[in-house]
Amino acid sequence: MLEVVLLALLASTASAERTTIVASLVMFRVVYYLVPLIAAMIVAGAAELRRSMRATRALEGAHVG
Repeated sequence: MLEVVLLALLASTASAERTTIVASLVMFRVVYYLVPLIAAMIVAGAAELRRSMRATRALEGAHVG
């Protein structure tokens, strides 16, 4: 739907404004897809690190005791 509106705007605007509209569409898509991906990678990495640290502590406790 957003693309339809932007295409309508592109048809009715001057070329200088078209560049701005296309740039805003590209930036919207970058933010829409990459920001959640990066956030998910950080959360998954933190969970994996925490799991790894727990496993390491459990193994160290088994060797000591």
